[in-house]
Amino acid sequence: DLLVQRIRRQISQTQQQTSFRGPLRVIRFCILGILLPCLICVIVLYMRYRVYTEQMYPLAVSDMRILDNRVSTTWCQRQLIKANATFNAFLLPKTPQLEPDTKHLTMVRHLILEDDTKEYWGFYLLKGSTVTISTCVR
Repeated sequence: DLLVQRIRRQISQTQQQTSFRGPLRVIRFCILGILLPCLICVIVLYMRYRVYTEQMYPLAVSDMRILDNRVSTTWCQRQLIKANATFNAFLLPKTPQLEPDTKHLTMVRHLILEDDTKEYWGFYLLKGSTVTISTCVR
């Protein structure tokens, strides 16, 4: 009698397992076939258009800047640099090394400012740079 009960339990368990196989396959298909690809697409689009978005850098005539902040090697097809003046841009295989000798740069600017007008100039200088400013007011 005990053996018959065990056999009936095993038969009922296998029947329950086979009755759940269809719905489990549908659920597995929905997760692996629909939700997972949608999640991957959302993550990829978020990274492309939010994390690695277009960046703007304010530059002055004498600036030397490394433009490597948030550049993706996966999404980067090109670096587009726009300016309202001529400039030189270089693509280097690694971070450049500083030379011990200094370079002198002279800028002459003639400005006419109206009353209570202020003009801000920002410069990105390398560590150890020195700046000399001389003005003439008429």
